[in-house]
Amino acid sequence: MIQDGRYHIELRMSMSQKDKVRLLTELSRWRGAMGTATARAINKATTSTRTFIAKSVVQYIKVKYGAVLRRITVSKASKNRLYSKLFLSKRRLNIMDVTGTKQDKRPGGGVYFNTPNTKFVKGAFIARTGKVTKKGNKDIKGVFVRTGRLQKNAVIGKRGKPLKKREVIHMLKTGSPFIYWRNESDMAAKTEAFATEKLSTELNRQIDLFIKKKGIVTGKQVG
Repeated sequence: MIQDGRYHIELRMSMSQKDKVRLLTELSRWRGAMGTATARAINKATTSTRTFIAKSVVQYIKVKYGAVLRRITVSKASKNRLYSKLFLSKRRLNIMDVTGTKQDKRPGGGVYFNTPNTKFVKGAFIARTGKVTKKGNKDIKGVFVRTGRLQKNAVIGKRGKPLKKREVIHMLKTGSPFIYWRNESDMAAKTEAFATEKLSTELNRQIDLFIKKKGIVTGKQVG
């Protein structure tokens, strides 16, 4: 089930009735077996679905795979909570995470990038923020434009003298990759179908492994 939230898109996974019947029939004889097998199956299916979403987004809008994967967080299942959630962040994306982003350094140039159609921002340029904080280096590479406004406060130089005020620059960002993914009519349906099928496969696999393991242990005890 896919739901739109204010800050994220949420995908929640659940079992089919057929799988629930088999789970109850096969594992109800062992205490805690149903919860353990179900939680493992859900978590494995969730991880596979996370990868599936990231790959489908990359194929559609040509964003760096790692940047997409970092924006998909997982809330795992447990024996006491037999469902998982995938959170697809709606945070805006650094344009440098879009593959093929390049700067035209000629006079009157700018920056080209794809989201998913090719766009050109005249006067934009690629640079680093150069910020260093107490928590560490925040030197982020991005695409910037000049705002035409000067800094409010003078910057103090090494000798204690105020430096010439610099022009304020603004870092450009593009929309969340999952907004484009969500707007594709078949993407959500394909993802839900993949998640449902993967969950069923993993659940049956976990049931078989549990029965096999219990069978081996019982054999040893009898022998």
